[in-house]
Amino acid sequence: MVKRISMLVFACLLVASFSFAAETATKTTTTTKTTTTTKSSMTKLSGTVDKIDAKAHTLAINTGTETKTVSYGSKTSYVENGKKVKSTELKSGQKVDVWTDSKNMARKVDIEPSAAMTH
Repeated sequence: MVKRISMLVFACLLVASFSFAAETATKTTTTTKTTTTTKSSMTKLSGTVDKIDAKAHTLAINTGTETKTVSYGSKTSYVENGKKVKSTELKSGQKVDVWTDSKNMARKVDIEPSAAMTH
């Protein structure tokens, strides 16, 4: 009788451990898929800043063939000469590369140094 109870307890523990391992593997796969989707949804937009609307939090970028408007926010980073700068450094007429997410939100703005800065 004791042997049967021991076998039953062992079988239950074995099944429980397989269930836990399968659940962990599923969570890992889901996390990996989410990360991949986020990276592939970034889009690069190159052009000249046509207009900055601070009230609406938008940038109008002239690509040479069209003007595209993107939003910006507190998570947008601004980089000039490889260094982070404040958003106030961005001016109309500057050449930029803007990285946007799937919601057309600017995540990173690379500002091309002005001619005065390179001399």
